[in-house]
Amino acid sequence: MQNKISKLKKAVVYVTIILAGVNVLLTAVNAVSGEHETKASSFHNLAWEKR
Repeated sequence: MQNKISKLKKAVVYVTIILAGVNVLLTAVNAVSGEHETKASSFHNLAWEKR
């Protein structure tokens, strides 16, 4: 029984870490797309021309 509880606790910790990581990633993506939209599109155009 103790083993199952510790596994469950580990799973909860992992899920929490993953959710926090996803949240941070989404926040970063939103910030980047909001602030550097022109930079991203110009970079994309540059990359497209180099192809």
